[in-house]
Amino acid sequence: MKNVYFIKNPDFPNITELRARLSKYDFQVVNASAKKIDFMVVDNLKYSQLIQKRISKLESEHSLIKITTKDFLKGFGFDPEERFLRWQQYPNFNPWTGEKVKIWNDEIVDLNFLSI
Repeated sequence: MKNVYFIKNPDFPNITELRARLSKYDFQVVNASAKKIDFMVVDNLKYSQLIQKRISKLESEHSLIKITTKDFLKGFGFDPEERFLRWQQYPNFNPWTGEKVKIWNDEIVDLNFLSI
């Protein structure tokens, strides 16, 4: 099982759904005090000095891969429809056609984060 630490909670429509998706591929979300962290997910690289200090500390304690939230989610097949991204709540169905709306695409999953 791979351990993932999010510096800040991702701006994601449904965090429970995200955790289920990670679990499906044998990943789990951990906190900063975990004994092992494989991936540190960051939104951007320009954080406050306090958060930068925490990032540096974790990097010195763990052999981890630092990756952006966008790239991390993309690796798990995050492929939402653009027109629904800005909605307050991502819909399960297209309100105009009634078709089911998917947020994940299993065909584009690429968990080889070393190539990023």
